[in-house]
Amino acid sequence: LDVSGTNTATTPGLENSGLLVARAGGTLALTNSRYDNFIGPDQGEIRVEAGGTLTTTGAAVNGGVLNGTDGAISLGFGTTAVVNGGTITGTDISLTSASLIGVSIVNDNTSSISALSGQNRLGANLTNAASGVITIDNASTLRLVGGYTYTNNGQIRVNGGTNNTRFGIDGDVTLNGTGSLLLANATGSGIDAATVGNRLTNGVGHTIAGSGSFGVNGVAVTNLGVIAGTAATPLTLDVTGTSTATTPGLENSGLLVARAGGTL
Repeated sequence: LDVSGTNTATTPGLENSGLLVARAGGTLALTNSRYDNFIGPDQGEIRVEAGGTLTTTGAAVNGGVLNGTDGAISLGFGTTAVVNGGTITGTDISLTSASLIGVSIVNDNTSSISALSGQNRLGANLTNAASGVITIDNASTLRLVGGYTYTNNGQIRVNGGTNNTRFGIDGDVTLNGTGSLLLANATGSGIDAATVGNRLTNGVGHTIAGSGSFGVNGVAVTNLGVIAGTAATPLTLDVTGTSTATTPGLENSGLLVARAGGTL
């Protein structure tokens, strides 16, 4: 679909109160325009069925619902998908300089979430199962948007190298669950915030571990779980504020630890 207008147009190129669907073996591609799904009695739906693929490039998708089961969703460069609801399960999601906001996602061993390159935003009620993996590739950023529930029982992997590779927050975010946020043993790995003072809460039972810079852009931190330096390259806490600030940059009622062979 390459309808009239651009992704910033005041009038959508496509108005949908029906169904846009990628069937098994098929691909639905949305490109370079504004796509509006109605909300309410005539609510529009974008659906990715088992074996189907949804791809977008430079598209703005607004309203409606996005549902996916056992397919693939690839949001390409310049894409912003802000939807009203829907559930994505068993689906491979890849982000390239894209935003996906307003859905519920269950990620497990039948699916994946990957930030492939560029600056990416994910705002979702997200459950990452014990078998689930979320990867942030070298030189890319994935920021979780505040106002949603994030339960990580699996792994979030920041695969940094020499290039800056970031897990970030946009607003105040809590990481719940029993899983881990793992930063690769590289100086390029890091955790940042879209705005200085955004707060990351590391929930009870959750672990943040590895190397790199924790607080690149002034993250405020509440630690209820474990923050661990686990490699020779230090995990450097550089949170918001100064040593004389009236409000602490880090509040800790959990564990800060340097493991064997690691530096905090």
